[in-house]
Amino acid sequence: MPARWHQGDKCNYMNDRKSSPFFSKPLMQPFQHRVWDQKIDLDLKITNLKQFILTELYDTFPIDEQHRMSMQLIYMQQYSAVLGQRIDHFVDTGAV
Repeated sequence: MPARWHQGDKCNYMNDRKSSPFFSKPLMQPFQHRVWDQKIDLDLKITNLKQFILTELYDTFPIDEQHRMSMQLIYMQQYSAVLGQRIDHFVDTGAV
């Protein structure tokens, strides 16, 4: 998967949007906008959850709840990777 779709913060994606061929296409399909926006929002949530897991407050939660949050993070990262693959496909095939 290209580095541009690895986990990151929303600011990087927002800056990349301005120069991206994906967003420079005037006839981009509405569902493609939604996929892109969904990935940006999900990556921000991933970043926030990662930061929360590093806090002292996280350590006060019961172990089973910590495990659920860790599993949530893994699933969110996998979901983000799939969204990135879909976006790459839009760009690579000119389906925008």
